[in-house]
Amino acid sequence: MAENRCCLGKLLVIADSESLTDQLPRVPIRDCWNFYTSNDVFVLNNSGKGNIQALIEHWPNKIHPVSIPPATVLDLPQWYKEGEYLSHFTRAIDGPCSNESQFVWHKKLVRLDPHSLHTAERVLFKIAYEQKLRASSATIRGGYKVVSFTSVPLFGWPQLTKFRSHKRRWDFAPYGICINQACLSKKVAKVRYGNEGTWQGLTESQRPYFQAKGKKIDWTVEQEYRHIGDLDLSTIPQESAIVFVATDADRDFIQPFSLWPVMLFDSLVNIPAVHPVL
Repeated sequence: MAENRCCLGKLLVIADSESLTDQLPRVPIRDCWNFYTSNDVFVLNNSGKGNIQALIEHWPNKIHPVSIPPATVLDLPQWYKEGEYLSHFTRAIDGPCSNESQFVWHKKLVRLDPHSLHTAERVLFKIAYEQKLRASSATIRGGYKVVSFTSVPLFGWPQLTKFRSHKRRWDFAPYGICINQACLSKKVAKVRYGNEGTWQGLTESQRPYFQAKGKKIDWTVEQEYRHIGDLDLSTIPQESAIVFVATDADRDFIQPFSLWPVMLFDSLVNIPAVHPVL
């Protein structure tokens, strides 16, 4: 009688090798050991006639057949494939949100409230949950509160992103929302890039859409559009927007609270586009 010892993690298995093959004399001992020293056995493919089938029939535990549903593949809308959309990106906010006072934010910090952390993904969650893009006057000449969009396709942004040392951050993060441009055509307007002379020649109604070209940084590559004031997203149909995030965990966190599908940024930028890469 031969004694076999097999150590699986913290479990030491001691068995009589002859008793393992009493009922399966034609099955090699190594196959018996693979089965009987395993906590779980998942059979992915089996002819139904060989050694594996014999071991399955004598498996001491009850067999539970399972079916694996086919993976669902989201068919991207035509407006996205043709690049007919505007995108709003979110960034981490080192301070209170646009609708939050410094006092309230400081109280959250003191209490270690997780809502005090305004990471890019949490800002995006807030947008999806509230179905609203809140306007900000940060970096806008004249102090006008606007919501910014870009017409640059998503696949063009990884090449354009740069680290802005004066702001201590990258100017791009893979979090945001794409909206069918047809839904925004009457709500947004193109930014007018120019210099001081351009600004002086604008009317009061035109100035919220002004952006300096820049001397060291060429801001025209952003192809910016703006909406004056907060933008209500509740009227945007489910099929007319896509929320994009960086990781599976972000998607699982936001999707239950989002009217629109949430997809990984990397999966969207790898979709073949109708137009050439910028």
